Amino acid sequence: MSTILDFRIAAKAQHKKTKYPLDIPRVHTSDLNADRRCRRKAYLGSYMWQNLARESERQNDKLWFGSGMHFVMEYYHGYDMDPQYVYDSYQKAWPEPKRPDNWEDLAELAAGMIHYYTTIWLPGREFFPIARKSDGTPMVEIKFEVPIKHPITGEILAIYEGQFDGIVTDTHSRLWVLEYKTAKQFIKGHLDMDFQMTAYTWAAKHMYEKDFEGCLYVQMHKSFPKDPLVLKTGGLSLNKNQRTSYRRYSAALKTYYEERLGTKIPMERYHEYLEYLKEEETPDADKFVRRDFVYRNETELASWEEQAGYQVLEMLSRTTSGYFFPNPTRDCSWDCDFQTACLAMNDGSDYEQMLGEFKQRKDRYDWQANLPEKFRELAA
Repeated sequence: MSTILDFRIAAKAQHKKTKYPLDIPRVHTSDLNADRRCRRKAYLGSYMWQNLARESERQNDKLWFGSGMHFVMEYYHGYDMDPQYVYDSYQKAWPEPKRPDNWEDLAELAAGMIHYYTTIWLPGREFFPIARKSDGTPMVEIKFEVPIKHPITGEILAIYEGQFDGIVTDTHSRLWVLEYKTAKQFIKGHLDMDFQMTAYTWAAKHMYEKDFEGCLYVQMHKSFPKDPLVLKTGGLSLNKNQRTSYRRYSAALKTYYEERLGTKIPMERYHEYLEYLKEEETPDADKFVRRDFVYRNETELASWEEQAGYQVLEMLSRTTSGYFFPNPTRDCSWDCDFQTACLAMNDGSDYEQMLGEFKQRKDRYDWQANLPEKFRELAA
């Protein structure tokens, strides 16, 4: 049962009825991160400046799949809709020529991940419900805009825009910003210093004028458990590298021995392996899904606000000067589409021709217009 909260947003922070003039710059997490990584990359690719990107009819598979899984979580947790139906609707909303080349493989992956998360992982763990407004509307996929101010004068420098995946409450009725990620491997060591976790906590606090503990960061591995390998010599494999889980393996033992062979499970053979699988799981994580509570205190939030103010000041000064110097690292070869053009800028080659393969980002394809009517009615 979701907690009912009075989430009347302060007039100063309303997104659709904003009082902020449109000539105030808008910045996003991606803009701030790109600027910290490399000023030239930010200038070429940021929404704040050139906003360039390679055009492609087909969607990037990582981004497309991540958006689909976000959509599933929004309507499964927010509106209690069948998650597989939600993903299928998302997929059908995209014409086949616009889907990634591997969309059929991704559909199979999504089905396995959804089934595991909803029928095995979540039911065995404490559930943290989506908060709801006083009218019952679930707090999912919430657009926000919060002013970033001059650290000394208090003047509004820019509007920080973004979107929360959701707002949840814990067993003590404390508030958390919900953030989902799909990934090939779990990463957690960065969370204490993660820029977005701090920024979103700060934005939520200012938007709703309520205290937030931090972010509930949910990672979903791009895989799902499978039945263990049945050995030619009989019995189930004890290979620790196979993609299985304690519950899946236990069920497979019962199927193989009790239902197929009509005998008791020889637990002396499997006890150690089952204990290994059990130790791999905690109340908040296993090999396939993990959630982390990322706390932020008032000092951290105030520090982020000050840093963001000074960073935007610098960004605006570069807009005036028109000079954006690069920050070359060994990562340029894989994390920057502008590397070739950047080299041309340095050596005097025709970089403008190289940038010709990029186009200014246009409005994204409105796939949501192709969804069944029930989705638009709920989101209205």
